[in-house]
Amino acid sequence: MRKDEALLESNHSDSQFSAPKPEASIFSGARWTAASQAGKQIIQFIVSVVLARLLAPEDFGLMAMALVVISFIDIFRDLGTTASIVQRKELSAELLSSLFFLNVIFGLLTGGIVMLAAPVVAWLYNNAALAPILRVLGLTFVISSFGLAKKALLQRNMFFDGLAQVELLAAVVNGGVAIVLAGLGWKVWALVAGALVSSIVSTLLFWLAVPWRPLWRFQWSNIKEVFQFSLNLTGAQIFNYFIFNADQLIIGRFLGAASLGLYALAQRILMTPVLFITQVLIRVLFPAFSRIQDDDIQIRQQYLRACGGIAMVSFPLVAVMCILARPLILVVFSAKWSGTIPLIMILAPIGVFQSIATTVGVIYMVKGRTDWLLWWQIISGALITAGFFGGLAWGVNGVAAGYAITLFALAYPAFAIPFRLIGLKFADLMSTLRPYATATLLMAGQVIICRLALEHFGYGINTVLIAGMITGAVAYTAIIFLMRPVALADFRRMLF
Repeated sequence: MRKDEALLESNHSDSQFSAPKPEASIFSGARWTAASQAGKQIIQFIVSVVLARLLAPEDFGLMAMALVVISFIDIFRDLGTTASIVQRKELSAELLSSLFFLNVIFGLLTGGIVMLAAPVVAWLYNNAALAPILRVLGLTFVISSFGLAKKALLQRNMFFDGLAQVELLAAVVNGGVAIVLAGLGWKVWALVAGALVSSIVSTLLFWLAVPWRPLWRFQWSNIKEVFQFSLNLTGAQIFNYFIFNADQLIIGRFLGAASLGLYALAQRILMTPVLFITQVLIRVLFPAFSRIQDDDIQIRQQYLRACGGIAMVSFPLVAVMCILARPLILVVFSAKWSGTIPLIMILAPIGVFQSIATTVGVIYMVKGRTDWLLWWQIISGALITAGFFGGLAWGVNGVAAGYAITLFALAYPAFAIPFRLIGLKFADLMSTLRPYATATLLMAGQVIICRLALEHFGYGINTVLIAGMITGAVAYTAIIFLMRPVALADFRRMLF
């Protein structure tokens, strides 16, 4: 093995972010990733509270407009090449160097596109102040492109502690810069500067964390090796982006801002905790499965255990939010948001389904069949969009119901198609999820009895909400400890 190849494979580092250590496990990776995601959310919340006192609503509005464009262009930033670094069984120094320079080229292109499109976007929003903001934010694509390959190497070698520390420090820098400059009167430019400095810092930290340095080589033959995988993945991500925004576009266009506000809040309440859990495990499972991509038996076993872990946490969360939707909305958000209550009840089954269904993308990627993933996104996306329109006549609740009906009609093929790649049966997944579904139903019964009893005796909604949450937590914990499913032991290993 050549020196460069040995270096990128061992990935030992002379920095604090990836000290020499044994191969990271799924459990330690999940622990670090969860800590990173939770830490970032806490930091962002605190920063948002401080900035809300220093900046005007129009400052946040300008940044939100810009981020709509940035989020979409971000899909094209590397055209899936960083995922191919994680997925490939063998990774030569020549291929990695070629991908590094390709990412830099893509960074220059996407940054240039944002800068050139800035006046057009400003015209569409009818806000000239947006153009210079977009031009500066376009620089973040150029800067971050120099660190993408190094970030992918950390993920490939499962150095999630290094990733967590870089991401947390970048979040602190982002918030710190924004707060200081907002206090100095920079207005929206405080937010822009925070994002720009954070991009610079994270890129520098990735260079410190990973000792590998690119060779001065760019071979198109190397690039062609991964293009089918990466382009299909990018296509799937584009369709996924539109699928998960189509409902809000349709509601906003045909039902108005008030209905969209109710729908968006219901989705945020249900999906934020669910997506947090699944994204943590997906980030860990992809590199872990890529290392054993030819061992279908191990992949099946680890995949089912991961689904069990997701179900053990997400199923009861969604159930409690559904049962206590009324007191939750009235106490936390006030009566003006009462229209969200039926939406939470309709969307709750979607939350349960998506908590497991979002994991199948890992199977497509690990097996290199992003072409299958692309076709599935096209077909399912068309059917889901039809479901949105089909329920439109019944208002926002009808759109939500159309979404739920379509998803459950697609449930079997959504799992059965990728399961063919690893020889897994849909019945095996159902068997794995059964104990967590049973525990959730038993817990739900206790919460419903508690809620009905308290309401019958005239207790207020504050008491109903608190008592219901406590009842759910105690009942579910007791049931799970009595049943002792596999995920309970895995959860302990992840924590300790």
